[in-house]
Amino acid sequence: MLSDPAGVALHAATRDDLLLPHAALNATVCGLLSRTFVEAPSSLPGALPPVMHAARIEESLRNDDLTVPYLAALDDLSRDYTAEFTLPPAPPPAHAPAEVVLRLAADLGVNDPHLIKPSVGEATRVFLRRQPAHLMLKDAGHPDTLHLLEFAQQAGVPVSVQAALPYLAAALISPGSPL
Repeated sequence: MLSDPAGVALHAATRDDLLLPHAALNATVCGLLSRTFVEAPSSLPGALPPVMHAARIEESLRNDDLTVPYLAALDDLSRDYTAEFTLPPAPPPAHAPAEVVLRLAADLGVNDPHLIKPSVGEATRVFLRRQPAHLMLKDAGHPDTLHLLEFAQQAGVPVSVQAALPYLAAALISPGSPL
């Protein structure tokens, strides 16, 4: 994993919240696979209740698929690392991701914590694919979040700066809009 600000991966290049291309491009650089974090009905074939992750193939994006060149570029960046290279375990995060989301939801008066999307990548996807209701930033001047400020201004979405936010950004999806 390249960046793991939530601290769920054993190995990650960084725990920093970064805007990575695949976060914004999603399915078009991931083999047209789109994943999401949802609580799906247990009636899904083969699903164990509750299903917290779901995925689908975005066939409508087939002509825009950049997976092969994106992976080739990542491969080029890793050529200096041999098979003997090992990545040490990443340190644990300084925060509990679920608690952060629950606190943000409570602060915003939101009953469904799934509407809170923490990290600059998730916040970017909210603005690109969902109906945003609020943007929270750790630092309004951070270069990795300037695009979010522009999106919020264009959409008329309120922005709050929360210096204690353990992510660069978090976005609230409008209640009632699809997750």
